[in-house]
This record gives sequence, structure tokens and C-alpha cells, in this order.
Amino acid sequence: MSEDLYSAVLKRKSFHVFPKPERKLTLDEVVEIQQHIQTLVPMDPEIRTEITIVANNRTTLVRGQEYCIVMYSEKKDGYLQNLGYLGEQLDLWLTSKGIGVLWSGLGSAKEKKEGLEYVIMLAIGKMEEDRFRSDLSKVSRKAVTEIWSDELYTGIRDVVRYAPSAINMQPWYVQASEEQLTVYRRKETFRPKLLSDAMQIHYNQIDMGIFLYTLEVCLAHEGIRYERAMYMDDGAVREKTLVAEYLLTKMPK
Repeated sequence: MSEDLYSAVLKRKSFHVFPKPERKLTLDEVVEIQQHIQTLVPMDPEIRTEITIVANNRTTLVRGQEYCIVMYSEKKDGYLQNLGYLGEQLDLWLTSKGIGVLWSGLGSAKEKKEGLEYVIMLAIGKMEEDRFRSDLSKVSRKAVTEIWSDELYTGIRDVVRYAPSAINMQPWYVQASEEQLTVYRRKETFRPKLLSDAMQIHYNQIDMGIFLYTLEVCLAHEGIRYERAMYMDDGAVREKTLVAEYLLTKMPK
């Protein structure tokens, strides 16, 4: 994985409004984005997806963005985590290119895709460098004790906590040992009034895919090899739902 993606974890922020005047994406940049989409690596290659960049007027989202990246998937076990995993690859790459991103479940795509469900979109717009995150002390995140079991792999813990999530719910918890990281989707007691229980879990499952990709970027940065085992998340409401296990192999210095 590129070190640019690791740097982007710390740099990225959610742009809830894309101000004008804005720097315009060139046609070449739009083509480059669509070409990069074709290189994304799915968590589960057996799940059919379609991800494409479209002009703002082809969605119902109104945030001042110039383009949206709309994400569709067939509904299969793990499809929400898979789409979050794919989308975060794109999120970090766009950030590394100076393009701001907002994960949005509020708007929808106007175009339907046969056999696929529209799931979520990324609103994007070109941003000046000083618009990105520079002061981590101002970022609202859970205490590390709420997301990580102990003092193992703190270098990873202290960076992966900045992964984005729907309405900043951060529904992840990692049980760490020397040889393994066990990742859970945790039941969140906070729920915005606009979200039903079912919709909260829907977005939290996408969040878990986002988190797992961010975790893998951090592992790669630390030179740690891993084998990942995924577990089916049935969407039930429970204190902790097992999502993934990472068996770790430290690289020699």
C-alpha cells in the first residue's frame, strides 16, 4: 500500500459543504478517478458491485459538490462491509490527490442498476490544501480505551481511530494480543433521531468496512503482515458482533 494513503488517514476530513468558488476538477482528473475505481480491491470478489463518478445533477444530494461517486452492490452476506472497504480505498486516494470527500447516506442516485441496490455515495470536490485536517487535537473521537483493549500496537491504535464513520458513531472495538487483532462491531447507545435501529446497523456495517481498510493501511505502514479472517455480521443488535480476525506476523527489522 502507498504511504500516501497512510498520510491521508491523518489528513482527511469530512467536507459537509463544498464552498464556492471551488477549484474545478478537469476532465482528465475525472477520467483518472474513474480509471482508479477499476483498480479497487474488494474484500469479497464474489459480491458484484458498480461504482461510478457522476455529475452532481445525477443525484439528489445538495452540498455544493461538483461530482458524486455512487456505489451500488448486489445484496449478499457482507455486502455493506465490502462497499465500505472499497469506498475507503477511494476516499484515502482522493484525499491524497487534494480532493475532499463526504460519505453521504442522505442523497440518492437517480439512476437505477439492474440487479444492484444503490447503497451510498461519496460527494467530492477539489480543495485547497489548508482545508484538510492539520490539527488532530480538534478531531472528535472516542477515547482510545473505548475502541482498543490495551496498550499493544498503540501506534496503529492511535491512527486508525481517525477512520470516518456515519454520524461519527465509531462502532468498532479491537481486542489486541501479540499475535492477533480481533475486530468487533459494537452496539452503539447513541442513535440520532433520524435513524431507525435498522438504519443505524446498516451504516455501522459500512463503517466496519471503512475501519478494516484503514486498519490494513496502518498495518502495512508498520511493516506487519497479516492473514484476515472475516465473519458474517447478521445485523443483530448485541453488545459485540465479531467481524474479523487478523493473525499478525511482524516483519524483521
